[in-house]
Amino acid sequence: MDRQEKIEYYQRCIKAYKKRVPASAYKQHIKWYEDAIKREEQIKMIKEIQMIKMRKDIDYLQNKYGFTDSSLAKIGGLAIRTIREFTVMNRNLSDKNFHILNDSIKTIKEQIKEAEEYQPGETK
Repeated sequence: MDRQEKIEYYQRCIKAYKKRVPASAYKQHIKWYEDAIKREEQIKMIKEIQMIKMRKDIDYLQNKYGFTDSSLAKIGGLAIRTIREFTVMNRNLSDKNFHILNDSIKTIKEQIKEAEEYQPGETK
């Protein structure tokens, strides 16, 4: 069940509880579902904001360091088409691909930082 389906399910539950008599007896259940809807909407918003940052990171990696859609796809184990549709066509990623690509970008950024700080002859 994806987030939108969960939200719709929770809304149906709230309506069902409000129809029951007395509705005040189900106040706690209604509150739980309302809070769950708020959490789901916040998660969705955070994911969308993170995708904006990811697009900027990918653009930066491609322009400054010469990464290609193909190389980014290989690092994350994703299809090239997924990367291209995400960056060029501004399509949203599925939850699974979002987490894979987000983790891959974080790893790349850490390795670049490590490479820039590297001093020849230095051992760790």
